Amino acid sequence: MTCPIFAPPMRHKVLPLALLVISFAANSEDQAERLNREGNGLGRAGRYREAIALYTRVIAFAPDYADPYFNRGKAKLGLKDYRGAITDFNLALKLAPDNPHAYNNRGIARRKLNDLLGAVSDYDDALKLDPSLYRAYLNRGIARFKSGQEATACADFKTAREHDVAKANEYFRQAGCRETP
Repeated sequence: MTCPIFAPPMRHKVLPLALLVISFAANSEDQAERLNREGNGLGRAGRYREAIALYTRVIAFAPDYADPYFNRGKAKLGLKDYRGAITDFNLALKLAPDNPHAYNNRGIARRKLNDLLGAVSDYDDALKLDPSLYRAYLNRGIARFKSGQEATACADFKTAREHDVAKANEYFRQAGCRETP
């Protein structure tokens, strides 16, 4: 039996272990960020399958990190895997429900699958969170126009056009919208 006076203090053994755990967690977060950024570069270059593979690696060791789900969803949009994109946007929104871009992009995927009501609902949610996300006005206008809501579509196209959103003028004209005083 060891005399308690001569027993090595436990705190000296616990402290290095605690520092190791904290260091590992910080390194994992750093690595997750690095791989996520690397995936973003691949996505911007149109290398969606490679980006998806990186995001999937990040998710494997950081499943509570919303960004790789969101970014993988965007890459799946690029591959026209709309159902897969919706799944990833749902997971991103579960972790970060205040991300207007996730709602906007999920709306795009829903619109591509002809779920126009779901798309409009997502654009509404995006705009509630960020009224300056003018691209969502354009997207909502497209979904509204496709569902026969020309008047509200024109109002959305007009808002997008006033804020110089690409293609807003084109949609405004195609929809037969008129200037209002």
